[in-house]
Amino acid sequence: MYQRVASLKELKEKNMIRVELEGTAILLTIRNDQVFAIGDKCPHLGASLAKGSLSDGIVTCSKHHAQIDVTNGELVGSPKILFLKVPAKNAKTYPTKVEEDHILVGI
Repeated sequence: MYQRVASLKELKEKNMIRVELEGTAILLTIRNDQVFAIGDKCPHLGASLAKGSLSDGIVTCSKHHAQIDVTNGELVGSPKILFLKVPAKNAKTYPTKVEEDHILVGI
């Protein structure tokens, strides 16, 4: 079941936004006019990815710099504590669709 979570206009203005859906924090991003949704918790230690940075479809966590591909949730850069790379899992992804100016996420 899909639920409306944000406007496409707002996402285009900000490039990424955090929304809540049924108690789950989700990060919305846009890349090449396609909307993607991943869990807003970094798969390393749970920090909010919305507080990180987004560049070329990769969100970087502000805490330990884990890098996640927003198109598929895959970890592309391991988190680092001091100079050590730490293992982490991929981020959960959610299906999206756009109807008129509304972004809908399936959960």
